[in-house]
Parts: sequence; C-alpha cells; structure tokens
Amino acid sequence: MKKIFLSFFVFTLFSICFSQTNQQIIPSNLIKKQIIKSKSLDNLTVSLNYENVSIKDYSSSEILIEIYSNNNKKIPEIKFENKNLSIKNIKNYKKGDYCFICIYLPSNLLLNKFSLSNKTGSVTCTGIKAEDSITISCTNSDLNVQKSKALYLDLFCEKGNVVLFKNYFDFFEINSRESAIDITLDTNIDGTSKIITEKGSILIKLNKQNLFDVSCDPFSPTKGKFTNNASNSNHPELPAIFIHTEKADITLEEY
Repeated sequence: MKKIFLSFFVFTLFSICFSQTNQQIIPSNLIKKQIIKSKSLDNLTVSLNYENVSIKDYSSSEILIEIYSNNNKKIPEIKFENKNLSIKNIKNYKKGDYCFICIYLPSNLLLNKFSLSNKTGSVTCTGIKAEDSITISCTNSDLNVQKSKALYLDLFCEKGNVVLFKNYFDFFEINSRESAIDITLDTNIDGTSKIITEKGSILIKLNKQNLFDVSCDPFSPTKGKFTNNASNSNHPELPAIFIHTEKADITLEEY
C-alpha cells in the first residue's frame, strides 16, 4: 500500500512540475480586486519589496488590479487621488510569503509618467504608454518590458535578466552592475541613448529593415568581447546607442 501511495505521489508531483514548465503559474488565492476609472489618471507609481508584478494592456475602459497572496496583512496599499494612482508596499516579508500583482490598463490609456521600483520580485510590463517617461528600478529582479511606448526610458537593474522587446522610446538610458541585457529594436531612436554596465552580457537585435548606429566605448570592453553581426549598425549620421562596460560581452545581431 505504501509503495502504491508513493508511486501516485511521485506521478502527481511530476505532472505538476511538467505543467508548470509549460504555462505561467498564477496563484489561485485572489484576496483583493479593485477597479479604477481611468479617464482622470495621469501618473502610475508602483513601489514594491518582493512582489512579482505583471502589468499589461487589455480591452476595457477601466483599470483592474488583482492581488494574489498568502498573507493579506502584507499586501500593497492602493491609493488613487489627484489623478495619481500608487501601489505601495514597505512591509517586511518572511520566507514563505508571496504576493503576485496583476495590473490591467486600458489599451487606449496614455499616462503622463509611469514609475516602478522593486527589490527581488520579477517584473513584466506589456503595452504601457506614457507621454513623458517610464522609470524602472530594481535590485535583483528579472525585467521584461514589451511593446511599450514613451518619450524616455530610465531603467536600472543591479542584478537579474533584462529583456526589452520591440518598445518605442525616443531615447533611453540603462544602468546595471551585472545584469544580462537583451534588447530587440524594431525602429531607430530619436535621441542619443546609453547602456552602462560593469559586467554581465549585452545582446542587441536590430531590425534589418532599418538603419542604426551602435557605438561602443573605444576603451570598452576591457575584458569582454565585442561581436558585430549586424550590417546596419554603423551609421554615424543617426542618433547613437552608446555602450560602456568593463567586462561584459557585447553582441549585435540582425533579425
């Protein structure tokens, strides 16, 4: 009987693990849900500690916030006043605590500014639109920003994986200490941009239908490797993407 139970347990555990590798896992215990009218919203500020957060656009005229957690005493506080929406959590967490935040924004919503800070949780942003700036700062997080648009992107990530996929920024600045940075550019930029990191890796994929200028600091990388497989990356008449690093490998590709 014990052997039968053990076999069933192993099979169940394997099935769960296999399922988790093929789809995003969202906790089932929804403990807070809030709907906010979006017509008067100018700025969105998200300040977190350890939470995983997903922000995406969807077909609706309202903002929807869902919070999943196993501890309702440590969830972020939501405030909406003077056309500003803030989601903030400064409480300490213990081993075993988790919190998953889903923020759904109307696809036609144009913010003035969007800012997000986090320490250890993962961050995914899709379809955010800001007239001025998008600012993201993380200590040890995986960041994924896709198909978002703003005048300026200011991004800092000390550690973790940074993925920027087909966003539209007039110019940007990325600072890191040892992150792996993966950027896919669909169109050129309008102003000089910077990628500054000490170590890690930098991969920039350029749309072969457009021209770009990617300039590496002549004294950089001192210990890394520079590989240029993009024939459309050297056009000095265009605004430059300036890269400075000490130890990171830099690779340019076309797609």
